[in-house]
Amino acid sequence: MKKYIIVLLALFTHLYAQNKLPLDSAKFHKKYWSVETSVVWPIFPGIIKVNFVREVWSKKTFSGELGFSLNIQPPRHTEGEGDFSEEFVTIFYRQFFWKGFHVQIDNNFAYGRMNNWQNTGVNYESYAIFHDFLGGYRFELLKRHKIGLTITPQAGGGFTSYVNSSWPRAEKPFWEVNLLVGMKF
Repeated sequence: MKKYIIVLLALFTHLYAQNKLPLDSAKFHKKYWSVETSVVWPIFPGIIKVNFVREVWSKKTFSGELGFSLNIQPPRHTEGEGDFSEEFVTIFYRQFFWKGFHVQIDNNFAYGRMNNWQNTGVNYESYAIFHDFLGGYRFELLKRHKIGLTITPQAGGGFTSYVNSSWPRAEKPFWEVNLLVGMKF
């Protein structure tokens, strides 16, 4: 069974991965912009995420993208803590090495609220800065069309570097997975 999965992945990568098309090709449409959203984060951890991305440079198999993201986590009740919600903006850089393989560095600037804290009955508000380091692969579908489809699985981790108030819970390093679906134009 493992052999069939490996063969299918290899075939999918060969057919749909980022293959460099010649610039003089009549069917080639260079795409610099993309819009992406996460299909995993609305389920867990409950964050609505939208990325706006621009390719800033490209040379042979290497390229770099700069982007920003708007993120909203609606209020949710956490047992033993209270009702937590946050909004944050992310500024990120994504470095491509070969085809769709990439690493991404995120800097997140967040405003969070913890209401009805279970132990004290007090409400907390805080500004925080946290960072993510992700690796992944972007599959580009419909490359020869004016608008392409991208599917980007990513995994990595992060940590909080700054919290401006006496937040009632300790912020620990975290692991994360993501599946972005987007349009490139």
